[in-house]
Amino acid sequence: DWEEMTAAAEWDGRAGLGAASFKGKLWVMAGSQNDDEDINGQGRIFYNDVWYSRDGSEWRLATDDAPWEARAGGVVLAKGGYLYIMGGEKGFTNPNDYFNDVWRSKNGKKWELVTENAGWSPRPGHKCSVIADHFVCMGGFGFPFNPSDVWVSKDGADWKQVDWMPWD
Repeated sequence: DWEEMTAAAEWDGRAGLGAASFKGKLWVMAGSQNDDEDINGQGRIFYNDVWYSRDGSEWRLATDDAPWEARAGGVVLAKGGYLYIMGGEKGFTNPNDYFNDVWRSKNGKKWELVTENAGWSPRPGHKCSVIADHFVCMGGFGFPFNPSDVWVSKDGADWKQVDWMPWD
């Protein structure tokens, strides 16, 4: 059963946003509106804002201009007293528009760069979890092929690729 908490949150509607539960609040950030011009769209608007809510109905702005480049398709996770954002994209048709950076924050307002290059290839659409106090990231979108690799990190800065692949 689902209950609508608000029909119109204070943040702009968007696709590709990241969300996590952190310090008793729901956090949403990044994302985009519209389609790329390369695919006959009107051009995308990308966000680097960060919002939070205790109840899902009233939202507060932590920052409207986080220091990480505006993006969609990044992963947002909470680990060890920090909120993290990893990877993403600012366009689907150019591999130079993909990110593999990692940022973290204790409060959603002030962010610090953990690494500009996480080791895994830049990508959006990847999936990450915190398992046994480690980040585990896999898959996503890439050029010229979608990656099917798995990466592990204790701190978000130093990444190691898993030697065996559980799928093709």
